[in-house]
Amino acid sequence: MLTLCMLAFVACGDDDNEVGPMKMQRLSGHVEKGPFVQGSEVTLHELTADLSQTGKSFRTQPEGALGAFNLNTAMELVSQYVELSVTGFYYNEVRGELSTAPITLHALSDVSGRSTMNVNLLTHLTQGRTKKLLSEGKSFNEAKAQAGRELLRVFAIDGELPTPENVSIFDNSRESGILLAISTILLHDYTDAEFTELLSAFATEFAENGRIISTPILKAIQLGQAEAQPSKVIEKMQDFYNERGISLQILDFSPYIDFNGDGVIDEQDKEADLDEHPTDTIVEENLITNENDVKTIINVILSQLSYFSADQLTLQMQRFGLLESGIYDINLNSSTSYYIASTWNDGYKAVNYINTAITPLEQRQYNFDKKPYLGLLYALRAYTYYQLSILWGNIPYYTENPNIETFTNIPQTSSEDVLRGCLQDLDAAIPLLQEAEGQHSDWKNILGVSSDLVPNSHAARALYTEICLALGKPTPTPTNLSTGFVIKMLYYNDALDGHYFMVFREEIGREIPHIVAYDATTYGLLSTEVEKRNDTETQKELASLWKNLANKGVVGAWAAVKRLGQAQVLTGCKNHELLLPIPAEDLRTNPNLKQNPGYE
Repeated sequence: MLTLCMLAFVACGDDDNEVGPMKMQRLSGHVEKGPFVQGSEVTLHELTADLSQTGKSFRTQPEGALGAFNLNTAMELVSQYVELSVTGFYYNEVRGELSTAPITLHALSDVSGRSTMNVNLLTHLTQGRTKKLLSEGKSFNEAKAQAGRELLRVFAIDGELPTPENVSIFDNSRESGILLAISTILLHDYTDAEFTELLSAFATEFAENGRIISTPILKAIQLGQAEAQPSKVIEKMQDFYNERGISLQILDFSPYIDFNGDGVIDEQDKEADLDEHPTDTIVEENLITNENDVKTIINVILSQLSYFSADQLTLQMQRFGLLESGIYDINLNSSTSYYIASTWNDGYKAVNYINTAITPLEQRQYNFDKKPYLGLLYALRAYTYYQLSILWGNIPYYTENPNIETFTNIPQTSSEDVLRGCLQDLDAAIPLLQEAEGQHSDWKNILGVSSDLVPNSHAARALYTEICLALGKPTPTPTNLSTGFVIKMLYYNDALDGHYFMVFREEIGREIPHIVAYDATTYGLLSTEVEKRNDTETQKELASLWKNLANKGVVGAWAAVKRLGQAQVLTGCKNHELLLPIPAEDLRTNPNLKQNPGYE
C-alpha cells in the first residue's frame, strides 16, 4: 500500500515532471562535507518511480582537491529519480584538516533536464524527510521544498531551500553560506565517530517529523552555534587549499548562524572570541565581587545541570527501553557514543562551575551572608558527583578545579570514596540550608527562581539517605515535604507551541516540563526502602515502582533499581552494563583513566 501511495503521488503531482524512462550521457558535480578526497567512492543508484533502488548503479571517484566528479557513461534509467551517494574521507573545515575516518552522505534528485548534481550535508539531512513526505502524499517537488524549509527552520534560518543538490560550498551564494553554517555547527569540535553518530541521530529524527525535539541533539546545535567561528573556518580553508595551489574566495557565512541560540538571527548574533572567553568556562578571576554575582553563577549552574540531567534521562530511558524507536539510536556499549560523551562532559562542566563558585566563597570575606549559597552549592556538588558515580563507578573526583597542566592527569577515585565525599558535602550543606530556610520562606526571595528548582534541606537529606543506602551504611529516614527538587528543561522550540518536551514511545509520549530529582513520591519510596531494607520482596516491589517512574521524568530510577539489585532483571542488561563505558576521547587525553570492565 505504501509503495502504491508513493507511486501515485510521485507520478501525479501537479508540479512534477511526468515519470518515465530516460537516458543520460553524463552527470557531474561535487561531493562535499568539506570536499571528499580522491579515492572516495561516488555511486549513482537507479530508482523506480516509488524511489526504490533497482540494484543498477554506476560508480566513479572524485578528481582533484575540491571533490569534483564526472560520471561519463551512457545511462538508461527506469525513471528520472536517482540517489547519489559518496563514501570516503573529507576535509573537516572546523579543524582545518582531513578526517580520520570515512563517512557516507546521500542525495536524492529528479535528474530530468539536468546534467549536474551535488552531494552535501543539506542533501543528506533532507533525503529521509523528503521520502517521508512522499509517503504522506506530497509530490516530489513539494516534498523537497518542504523538507528544505523545515531544515532551515531547525537552525533559525528563514527562506526556501528547494534543491540542495544544486548547492556547493564554493558557490559564494546564500545557499553555500547556509551549507557552511550548518556544517560548521554540527561538526563543532567532535571526533569523527561522535560527528557520525550525531549526523545519524539528526537525520533519523528530522525525517520523522521535520523538526528536532530531543534534548541531546538540540544541545549539540546550541553548542555548535555558540562556539561557531566562521572567520577561523574561512581562514583555515583558504590556508589548506592555498598549500595545494588553489586560491579560494569563501563567503562570510556568519549571517546564517544563531550564535546566541534565541531562535532568531539578528543583530544580536555575533561570533564569540573563544580565545578570550571560551563559552564552556566561567572566568575565575574576580568571579564573585557581590551577591548578584553569586546569583548569576548559581543560575548558570542550574542551567548546566538541566543539560546533564536531560542527558541522564535520555540514557535512562534507553536502558529501560522507553525511547521511541527510530528516533534515537543510542549504543550504551560504545565508548565513542555521542550521547555518553555528552553526559560525561555536561556532568563535569557542572562540577567545574560549582567548584569555581565554592572556592572564593570559602576563601574570602564578603559583605553579604554567603552561608545559604555555600549550602546550596555543596548540595549541588554532592548531587552531581553522585549521579556521575552511579553512571560510571570510579571517576575523577576533585573539589578544587585543577590547573590546565594537571587537568588531563586526574586519577580515578573509587566509587565508594566519591560517595563518602558526597556525604561530607551534605554534612556541610544541610545545616546551612536549614539555617537559610529559617530566615527565608522561599528561595525565590534569594535567587529569583522557584523554590522547587533548587535543593532544600529536605532534598539534601533525601540525597543523603540515597547515598547511605548505596554504601550500605546506617541510613536515616528522609523527612517528607510536598516541595521537592526538580530540574527545569531549558530547550524551547516554537514548533512545539511553546512546550518543553522529551520524546518517549508513542503510547506514552507527553510533555515533560521538568526532570524530577526528588518529590513526595520518591521520598515515600526511599522511606519504605529504609524501613524494609531487609525484606527481599518489598525491595523487588520498590524496584518495579521506580521503573514505572522512569517514563515520568524521574532521573533517579536507574540508580534505584541498581541499588535494589534488580537492574538486570528489569532491563536484561549484563553485569558489566551496570556501568557505562568511559568516553574514548577522555581515555585518550587522560592516561590515568582506566576503562570500565567489559568494554574495549
